[in-house]
Amino acid sequence: MRRVREMELAGQPKPHSDLPEPGTLVGEFIATTLDGRTISEAIFAHGPSSAVFLISGCSSCSIIVEELARSCADDAPLVVFLGGSASDPEVRTVIEALPDHAVVALIDPISHPARKAMKVSAYPAVLNIVDGVVTYASSRMTSETRQTVNEG
Repeated sequence: MRRVREMELAGQPKPHSDLPEPGTLVGEFIATTLDGRTISEAIFAHGPSSAVFLISGCSSCSIIVEELARSCADDAPLVVFLGGSASDPEVRTVIEALPDHAVVALIDPISHPARKAMKVSAYPAVLNIVDGVVTYASSRMTSETRQTVNEG
């Protein structure tokens, strides 16, 4: 705690300050999926799931997309919030590389309410969520994130 306080006084950000802390409740948001469905925080309300925030043109995001394609079980609840426009060829490339079962919502990469609802302020972000509460967050795929994505 002393180290965090020293960093704050020195004007340095806290470690992982771009990601939600474990125990963070998913706030209210509404997003539209690629197939036209409306989703909200209710999609995360029951059981384990994963939320992934990506943007095109981001090398770290590309690595996560590759990991998702390789390691994601078909029945795993996976919601991908992809910053960008459907008319952008790079965004379309990311969409095509995602697992078929992923629920994908295109969002404004800066100001979409889903980012605020989950306290995500940087890309990429991979969140494990259980019963509407963030249990783990990382800027990359880790053994913890892979476990939840694969357990479904």
